[in-house]
Amino acid sequence: MATIRGVIFGSFTSAVQPLDEFLGSRLVTHIGRTLNRPYHILGRYSQTMHCNWKLYAENSRDTYHPSLLHSFATMFKLNRLSAEGGIAMDEAGWHHLVYARRHTDTTSADYDNAALRANEVGYALADPQLIEDWVEWDDGITNSIMTLFPCLNLQQSLNTVAIRQMVPRGAFESELFWTFLGFEEDDERKTRIRLRQSNLFGPAGLISLEDGAIGEFVQKAIRGERVQTTIIEMGGREVGPSPKTRTTETSVRGFWRTYRRFMNL
Repeated sequence: MATIRGVIFGSFTSAVQPLDEFLGSRLVTHIGRTLNRPYHILGRYSQTMHCNWKLYAENSRDTYHPSLLHSFATMFKLNRLSAEGGIAMDEAGWHHLVYARRHTDTTSADYDNAALRANEVGYALADPQLIEDWVEWDDGITNSIMTLFPCLNLQQSLNTVAIRQMVPRGAFESELFWTFLGFEEDDERKTRIRLRQSNLFGPAGLISLEDGAIGEFVQKAIRGERVQTTIIEMGGREVGPSPKTRTTETSVRGFWRTYRRFMNL
């Protein structure tokens, strides 16, 4: 057993390496940055994912899909690839961190020219308080997803802080547990904003509900072709950080390289 910033980690093997060594210095620093003061649990729930756990592990590392799949996030400029951001990884390439600064995304000719469905203009929220936020951390990061191998996430999206745990329930099903956090120093207004923003996530969230559906779609496609194999490479086979852009699949490659290593494939 080991802890970092109040988060408890455990292993069934006594030969496990020290926690800070397992995580790597970059991710240890990020945990300390995100959970930088006393916090408490605001709420928790779980959802059934009708797919193998590895599909969600890949989803959380895939930096392309938010702009294409999560139309709410793109439409209201909550998380788009045109914002400043990048990808960090631990020294071994097991874990990854993707981050962005929402308020740097003012205009984007690439999005406009692509005519994406998710980039349609003219829409507005009847209650704009749903996406009300404040820049809470000194580094200006408004979205960060840290994914630890094999299946743990630390999320900061706007002012929503959450821990996600993926638990396999068989070859074709898994369960995703969400734990939402607030900070002890929060006043009533900040707590209300965090709770309101939590409606963007989870099984019925205006952003992440698509993740539950897309995993099932991919699972069905995989089961339909048990023998055939298809590989599409984007940008080579290297694994490493990408400090200036999120348009890379290096994090996905890091996951599968690590999985194959442990499975002796």
